[in-house]
Amino acid sequence: MKTPWRLVARFGLTFTLALAALVAVWTAVAPPYTAAVATVARPAFHGVESDDVTVLSAQGDSLWAYRRVGADRVAPFMVFDRYAFFAVVPLLALFVATPGLRLGRRALYALGATCVLFVVHVTYVVASVELSYAAAGLAGGGSPAAQWIVRVAWEAAPIIIWLAFTARAWVRSLEAVRDAGRARHNEGSAGTRRIFAWTPREGRTR
Repeated sequence: MKTPWRLVARFGLTFTLALAALVAVWTAVAPPYTAAVATVARPAFHGVESDDVTVLSAQGDSLWAYRRVGADRVAPFMVFDRYAFFAVVPLLALFVATPGLRLGRRALYALGATCVLFVVHVTYVVASVELSYAAAGLAGGGSPAAQWIVRVAWEAAPIIIWLAFTARAWVRSLEAVRDAGRARHNEGSAGTRRIFAWTPREGRTR
């Protein structure tokens, strides 16, 4: 197996093990993370809605969006289940598995990336609810294309964020692998030349 493939194989194995461990932890982390998303999303809804019709309620690891239908009445409109924000798990697993990062920098990058993804999740909640209002005829604006863009951006965000933080580390690691391979090749070539230089040739006399 070539050295670059060993690097990729080690990355894949580490990612799989880290993912399995973090999945087990997510059950405990999901409720407070969902509550944090709801806390930040509430003022965001106040900012985008002139009639302030959306009420958010974090219930365990699910986030419910209710719509006001009267002075003191709300009706359930949309729910984000425990897997809506699950992308935090593979994102952190990717940082655990990324080669070429020291522990402190790895932790700092993982924290920064998680904060960025948190903002993406808050934006996704607000955009999804508002676009669903538009699709149901409860608000103006919105389009199928906008819904598609929001969905794709939400799903692709973890990979994009991870690459933005770790691209340089990957380049350095791959360059180190390439340089090590060249060094081994040069050492092997030099050793072969030395063997040929010291091998007596047939018919050679003193």
